[in-house]
Amino acid sequence: MMMMMMMMMMMMMMMMMMMMMMMMMMMMIMINTMTMMMNITMMKMMKMMNMHMNMNVNINMNTMMMMMMMMMMMMIFGDDDDDDDDDDDDDDDDDDDDDDDDDDTDAAAADDDDD
Repeated sequence: MMMMMMMMMMMMMMMMMMMMMMMMMMMMIMINTMTMMMNITMMKMMKMMNMHMNMNVNINMNTMMMMMMMMMMMMIFGDDDDDDDDDDDDDDDDDDDDDDDDDDTDAAAADDDDD
């Protein structure tokens, strides 16, 4: 009985993981149009391969799953890069630079007044 319960729990966990993966894929595709274009091009490539090689449906499904996993990996690494680009520190530094420029203009205006 305990073994059955453990098996059921494992199956549920696997199903949840798969659902999460699919949801992540859908969200990423909706957000990133570039990934959508990549998917379309990959589908065309798959069709071309099928035209030449006459693959079986099972092999098609396996290759599509591999493509999905590759896309997930690409998205994960891409998100890390985006986080680096969105650092608040960089934005603050830019703001500070703008403030310094304003101060310089004020100083220049004061100099003009002195003249």
